[in-house]
Amino acid sequence: MNTLVTVVIPSYNHEKYVVAAVDSCLSQTYRDLEVIVVDDGSQDNSVNLLQTRYAGDPRVKIVTQQNNGAHAAINVGIHQASGEYIAILNSDDLFHSRRIEVLIQEAQQVDGIGSLVFSDLEFINDEGYQAPEHERAQGYRMLQQRCQETPVESLFLVGNVAMTSSNFFFPKTLFHAVGEFSALRYTHDWDWALRATAICPPTWVRENLLSYRVHGSNTIAESDIWPHIRENAFVHAKAILTLKQRIASMDNPSRVVRDVYTSLLHNESFLPLATLYFVVLGMAGFTEAQLFELVTASDKEGDLRCLADELSLPEDLFLSAKHLIEMKKIINSQAAMIEERWAAMQQMEAMVRERDETIASQTQMIEERWAAMQQMGQEIGNRDRRIAELQERLAD
Repeated sequence: MNTLVTVVIPSYNHEKYVVAAVDSCLSQTYRDLEVIVVDDGSQDNSVNLLQTRYAGDPRVKIVTQQNNGAHAAINVGIHQASGEYIAILNSDDLFHSRRIEVLIQEAQQVDGIGSLVFSDLEFINDEGYQAPEHERAQGYRMLQQRCQETPVESLFLVGNVAMTSSNFFFPKTLFHAVGEFSALRYTHDWDWALRATAICPPTWVRENLLSYRVHGSNTIAESDIWPHIRENAFVHAKAILTLKQRIASMDNPSRVVRDVYTSLLHNESFLPLATLYFVVLGMAGFTEAQLFELVTASDKEGDLRCLADELSLPEDLFLSAKHLIEMKKIINSQAAMIEERWAAMQQMEAMVRERDETIASQTQMIEERWAAMQQMGQEIGNRDRRIAELQERLAD
């Protein structure tokens, strides 16, 4: 008997993409699946388009709700799923045809409550063409390289190597053990992955089985940095505090500590000062709910941005290790440029001095020649007078 898979598609204002997303599920080589599209209060024609196209198709179920965020749409879809396994697909991404077939084979190899399974992916642009040179695609390849030597248990401490919730495949038993996706705007997928991998190591399938679309309206591309800082630091701090509890029960935790620390140092989105803030609060007894309130309520007293202002600290100090390294490189580069310019100015000054000395020497030589010419003119004048006098005498 085949194992039923439910694909949950959270959708919001993706009229342009959502049909292609659903079709990529229905064209899978693995056939025993259902698709639940949870429309999160779209203002475009998404729902009408879906209801018309898939009317009468028993494999597709369309659920509508008020706009509550992608995390809420995912949770609703999973709770209504009849499948033993859950696949998530954001409504602007695409499954490759063999994705479910490959991933379910991997998932069934894991005993117990199961693990998070994810694959490599490719990047496509707004029109569906491959976009390997996109900035996020380049960052993804660098992240993959950093993860090559990382223990599988620590992969998601290096970064969100799955990149997107579209890359999540897991048994429903794992979802019940981990809990729902949190109400985080940018990091609900990464947060859930860290919680899941704290229970069971993930399974990384090294094959491109997902097309991840990059376009101007990607949520992750929103420009205000402070919500990103708060969420990333909160997620990292939660993971660290959870690991602290796990490591405390080990007989020889030094190797695990080293792996965790190395993974954090490899994470380009790691925010040292911001994460330390949440870790200290957690160690002081703040509950996860209290920490979460600081993440979501940016105008509260004690918020990171308020603290930065109160302490007159530049915002850049609260940014990622990558940003701090880049700042250091810029400072070093500027210092080297200043040194080069100073050396050039000193060389120019030496050249000016040499030129001034040459000009002074030439001026002296000209003055000497002018004096000699004046003396010669005087001598010629004297000679001419003597000749004239001599001529007068001869004439007499």
